[in-house]
Amino acid sequence: MSINGVIQNVKWTDLVLTQSIDGTKVKVDAKNFTLGDNQRWIGQPVYNSSKGISETTIQNKGSGDYLAWDDQYKVIISDVERFWKFVYINGQASFQVPHAQGDSSPSFYTLELDADKSVVLKYQEGALIDAQKWTVVPK
Repeated sequence: MSINGVIQNVKWTDLVLTQSIDGTKVKVDAKNFTLGDNQRWIGQPVYNSSKGISETTIQNKGSGDYLAWDDQYKVIISDVERFWKFVYINGQASFQVPHAQGDSSPSFYTLELDADKSVVLKYQEGALIDAQKWTVVPK
């Protein structure tokens, strides 16, 4: 399943992943869909046989920049691609920071939409919640 369109949250279906500018800082949050290229994303998941997972980059169609994370596990926009663990179940996608080689922990940092419309990485174990699930809508 490729990514080509808007990435809509399952819990808050009126909100889509958006690259925004806050003053001089570029950030990721969620907004209502406005037809902007800053809300459209592309990615092509591939199977990484050495890790046993599907991975994908998530690139903004408008800027060409990538959805990524920093050393403190904060969601950022970067000109350097990062590969997300791509979990796709029943038409819904989740994006997680892959483990380092040899790490078999059952926990992940998972992309999540908070009630204040901020997009964060949450340390998560167990089942995914709706705020961590996304659908890709071709718009």
